[in-house]
Amino acid sequence: MRRRSNDTCTPEGQDSGIAPRPRCSDFVLHRSPKAYLSYKSGSPEETLRTIQDVLRPYFFPDIVVSLQPNEFGSTWFCRVSLVHGSVGQNGKGMTIPLALASGFAEFMERLQALYLWRNYSPALPHLEMTPDVIPENERTQWNTFNAALAREMHDRIVPQPSLDGMYEFHDLMNGTVVYLARSLVYTPFLTTGTAAGNTREEALVQALCELFERYAARTVLRNRMVVPSIPWNFLSPSVREMLHQIQEAGFEVYVKDFSLGIGLPVVCVVVGTPEAGYHARPGSAPGINRAVERCILEYYQGIPSTAAKISAVREATDRIKHIMSTLSSHLDVLFSLDEFLTVNFLNAYDFPPDELEF
Repeated sequence: MRRRSNDTCTPEGQDSGIAPRPRCSDFVLHRSPKAYLSYKSGSPEETLRTIQDVLRPYFFPDIVVSLQPNEFGSTWFCRVSLVHGSVGQNGKGMTIPLALASGFAEFMERLQALYLWRNYSPALPHLEMTPDVIPENERTQWNTFNAALAREMHDRIVPQPSLDGMYEFHDLMNGTVVYLARSLVYTPFLTTGTAAGNTREEALVQALCELFERYAARTVLRNRMVVPSIPWNFLSPSVREMLHQIQEAGFEVYVKDFSLGIGLPVVCVVVGTPEAGYHARPGSAPGINRAVERCILEYYQGIPSTAAKISAVREATDRIKHIMSTLSSHLDVLFSLDEFLTVNFLNAYDFPPDELEF
């Protein structure tokens, strides 16, 4: 197993004689498509490094990441988990770096919102709220995690003891500071509208798109609206190819206009058959092609990461077989295929990126 010393970073104050642990994004492909979105202020690789540097002092040793390709187009999905498998977020993207950046950014959003489990109240300690779901041998880790999370979030968000239970927000419309009760912030919305970004503006665009998406979907459903279809010739060739691949698999595919006549940047992709029914996924982004890609990616986000298991590989397409074969040839020294997507991320992806072709 070859290692590249120039792909690691030495934290300030660390003894240079000790080999530093690399960031888990340092494996990212040198030859991977460099997908820079016009409304993003940095590349996915830069975003990964930024997020991991924030997480490193507190939670990084316990973060596990799984990665899975999808047979419909060049799409990738990942799961970023912390200690307990049920605590984490899913990410998706058209390339491996984009999928990883998405997963880690979603993970940051969930930590910031203190929303770790469904039906969980941020006002109560995790172990007291759900003691039955945490294995006995992980209690020590959770105690450490809870203490670090409570300290960091309290110090950053609650400005003074007299405002305990209130969070400080900045009203971007008039530049004033407002205080909202945590019950108001979390109870009705949870993570909806919570977004992470390389800059404030980037995070704001992401949050607004999420709100547009949910507002449009709710309005269409509540009012039983009949919305027009979007001709595929308005879409980019790569997006049309993804839609055609789903269509060739035996599904009907429609792209619907969810702008509501007021210019909302929202579309909806409907997939299904008359026999099995139809499934709709809305998506919002500054550009129509990115919005359609988001819809398609949302269909597969959260699918269990089993592509590395032997049974799944046998049933996968030739493309996925080739990918998994390439990966496993560099991993089988330390890991079996069954272990591939469940081992520590730092070790799992220590392979020469120049030998992968995507």
